[in-house]
Amino acid sequence: MFVALLAAGAVGCAGVRVPLPTVAEVPPGTPLPIDGIYILQENGKRYRAEAGRIWILDPLAIGPVRTDPGQVTARDLLQTGPTTYHGSDIGTGGPTTITAHPDRLTLVTRGPVGVVNYTMLPVELDDPEWYAAQLESDRIVARDGTTRRPGESASAMSPSAIDLPAPGDANEAADTPLSSSERARFGGYHALVIGNDDYARLPKLVTARNDARTVAALLERRYGFEVTVLEDATRAEILRALRSYRETMSASDNLLIYYAGHGWLDRDADEGYWLPVDADADSDIHWISNATITGYLRSIQAKHVMIVADSCYSGTLTRGIKVAPVRTPDYLDRLSSQRARIVLSSGGLEPVVDGGGGGHSAFARHFIDVLDANQGILDSTTLYARIRRPVMLAADQAPELADIRKAGHEGGDFLFVRAEPSAR
Repeated sequence: MFVALLAAGAVGCAGVRVPLPTVAEVPPGTPLPIDGIYILQENGKRYRAEAGRIWILDPLAIGPVRTDPGQVTARDLLQTGPTTYHGSDIGTGGPTTITAHPDRLTLVTRGPVGVVNYTMLPVELDDPEWYAAQLESDRIVARDGTTRRPGESASAMSPSAIDLPAPGDANEAADTPLSSSERARFGGYHALVIGNDDYARLPKLVTARNDARTVAALLERRYGFEVTVLEDATRAEILRALRSYRETMSASDNLLIYYAGHGWLDRDADEGYWLPVDADADSDIHWISNATITGYLRSIQAKHVMIVADSCYSGTLTRGIKVAPVRTPDYLDRLSSQRARIVLSSGGLEPVVDGGGGGHSAFARHFIDVLDANQGILDSTTLYARIRRPVMLAADQAPELADIRKAGHEGGDFLFVRAEPSAR
């Protein structure tokens, strides 16, 4: 961890960034019961544990040195016992041992400066039930409840332990489609669906248009959305469509923006971009920046806006975390009454796969499947939980869900409300 790295004297030049790899540079491993968001007790900063890696969520500066969000501090974590995990601490170059407790993780790292101890306090676990079940067991527990002894191959477990659906929400508000009158209280639903394959001066894609067509048909048929589809759209066409929503949306409306196409990250400027079909590789004139998208989201009057971005480096929009809602009996009314500006991205600061889903991208395939299977009301946190692990198993990418900063988010959520067949 960073504390030990400083103690070792490995850094010390003025204004230097600690040389840790980024999430995009460290391949994900297997999802673990400890996956989630934590606060490191020693510095009060948030870290993310996911798929065998731990990385930084909050920037940290101590004197002239700093670490940045997205830098990885530990990697190659594997579960070696019911409550123990072993891996490598990147900062010290030594091994690290993690022990899970009901209310914390304790980490012991051995490196050039000797033994260093840390404590990580959970903020939001990806799967609290899995974490709790593991603490109560004397064997390693899979998400489906199957177990194996430490050291035993995972192949000895039930096949479902390898290919599990993401956990559902036992308290889902409804399990049947709503009538038109019941749906009316959630407002009108609109979608802008963009699929770009046929690039003029960039490599062509294969699945983006098909993804867009399938998503659009599903939203219209199953959820009663008014859908606008843009295929092979230019910068002007995308911005014109966004401007039209600025002029027509009311405060009771819901807007979903789905983008499948090329994306780019300018690391020097710390800015992400969508690349329309008229984009050039060596000029940003026709690129669409995150700042431009965020500006439109602020100005659109719709109460709830959700971006679903299936492109490389789409995680550049997710500068924050999405806190799971507390599911009190009135939580749906609470979420629907507050403004929401959220993004579900197909990956973080990493390239994502164009394909791998039977004619769709790996992300689109599972996004479509989860929406098609839903029979009631689905909030974004539950949607994310159901697609994250299947996508990670299908491709070297990890979807992310977050509130969009400086876009007018006020704590609400985007709710997918399944309609009766007669709704469209």
